[in-house]
Amino acid sequence: MNLRSTLAIARKDALDIILNKTTLFALLTPLFIALLYALFLVVFGQHNTEILVYNPGNSQVERAVSSYFDKAKVTHVNSSQEVTAAFGPDGSHKDSPYAAGLIIPNNFEQQIAQGQKPEVTLYMNNDQGAGSQERGALASIITAYVTTLKDPHPLDLKMAMINPPKSEIAVEDILQSMFGALGLLMSFITGISVVSSLLVEEKEKKTLRMLMVSPATFTDVIMAKLLVGLGYQLLLSIVVALTLQTLTGNVPLLLVFILLGSCLALAFGLLAGCIFQTNNAVGVFNGVGSMFFFVPGFFAGGVMGSLLQDTPATQVMKFVPTYYLSDGIFKALNNQGWNASILLDAGILLGSIAVLFALAAWLLRRQASVVALI
Repeated sequence: MNLRSTLAIARKDALDIILNKTTLFALLTPLFIALLYALFLVVFGQHNTEILVYNPGNSQVERAVSSYFDKAKVTHVNSSQEVTAAFGPDGSHKDSPYAAGLIIPNNFEQQIAQGQKPEVTLYMNNDQGAGSQERGALASIITAYVTTLKDPHPLDLKMAMINPPKSEIAVEDILQSMFGALGLLMSFITGISVVSSLLVEEKEKKTLRMLMVSPATFTDVIMAKLLVGLGYQLLLSIVVALTLQTLTGNVPLLLVFILLGSCLALAFGLLAGCIFQTNNAVGVFNGVGSMFFFVPGFFAGGVMGSLLQDTPATQVMKFVPTYYLSDGIFKALNNQGWNASILLDAGILLGSIAVLFALAAWLLRRQASVVALI
């Protein structure tokens, strides 16, 4: 394989995709869908986070806590009793407009520097969006700030949460996870459409034989198409994940399944480029391919997955490789670690990728011999 020839062809293909309005629109379609959902969250999902603070010494702990929230509205009171009265003891149920409460003693920084053990109290209200995740994050923020003053620090941090979450997952969390996973699954159509369109375009324009006259080999041409497809696929998947705020849970595991999904999409795209001869046929295949990635997401996780768990339709979906891609993504978003089920998902995906690439390689070998004879 000639690396210089491969990179030169890949550079040309990458520019052609951007300059062609049709392919550019197809490339950006998953991003448009993600942006619409993000706009929905901005318009309907965001609200001011009310924080009740007693901070007689103007400690910087207040700024560290309030900066965690996107839209924080801080209300100051004159006594710690007012904060305590607004929340109540840990685990209690109370209607309160405040998401968080903070009691910081006077001369807090000086007490830390002198090695004393000042007590900071942090209240959380799960009904106002300050749940277990925010509780852990704010505790880490406060601890990190105090550590900059004195390490090891003598801080005594007291935490209490009212209206604690029930065992069921909140509706907002369910929707966030479901739409995030489905958005990622939709983004994988990029790899299919880019690779298949680039290959078929060479066939339609009769440029494949011209490339074979150059120093580039047939393998160089195919590797260039795959390189461009992988680059655009990974870039778009990460952008969609960031747009939908999906890089949560077990992020390393999520990135592994994004890579596996990208490779699976490239394998499908390569196979389609080998089989079809026109862009119209590829367009039909891409439409079917989008459903092939998207539909199993309703059966693998989220609300629909729970409702359809033991139905015949779910059992049928388990014969589809993308079901295991959906399952792995949902489990990563739910912060699951490596276990037997996730290893099964990854193993089936790797096997499917290997089979598809092997089939495409066999078809390409036959096509390469035909091109060589022309």
